[in-house]
Amino acid sequence: MPNPIKRTIKKKKTDKPTSRKKKNSHEKKRPENSTDTAHELTITGNPNNLLRIRDFIGNAAQKAGVSEALNDDIVISVDEACSNILEHNYKKLRHKKKLTVRWEVKGKKRKRFEIIITDEGTPFDPTAHSHMNVRRHLKDMKSRGMGIYLISRLMSSVQHRYVNGSGNILTLIKYFK
Repeated sequence: MPNPIKRTIKKKKTDKPTSRKKKNSHEKKRPENSTDTAHELTITGNPNNLLRIRDFIGNAAQKAGVSEALNDDIVISVDEACSNILEHNYKKLRHKKKLTVRWEVKGKKRKRFEIIITDEGTPFDPTAHSHMNVRRHLKDMKSRGMGIYLISRLMSSVQHRYVNGSGNILTLIKYFK
């Protein structure tokens, strides 16, 4: 049965994904046997673009050889992180602000699928909110507020940093075989 998350939509010229190899200033030329690749998608903060992000990441993980189950974990985590940015950080400025999702595959023996999400919002560190008492949360019948916890459980690593003038940079890592 095909994955219901993966759909095809038309691409707008302004939201066209770009593909490029990662450049390191200390490397002059990348070895031919390198498995590192990187690609990115920059979109406006419109919630309708979440489907494009899910397709972009899901297709990338599939091409990288990530299993279907881990692919679902990755797509859910990226979707949740981007949804939170649009809902809580962009609010009324959604159509003016940009969101960039970049992915890379690193490693040979221990491969990792790395997603870097950069937003233009105010500083917010989701890793400071990833620990919660799930039983208490459910007992209180809260229907929202578990997204950051979910991301931290589905991904191998979640890292955040804020760069003044650039915004929040959230890195999600999932190891795979």
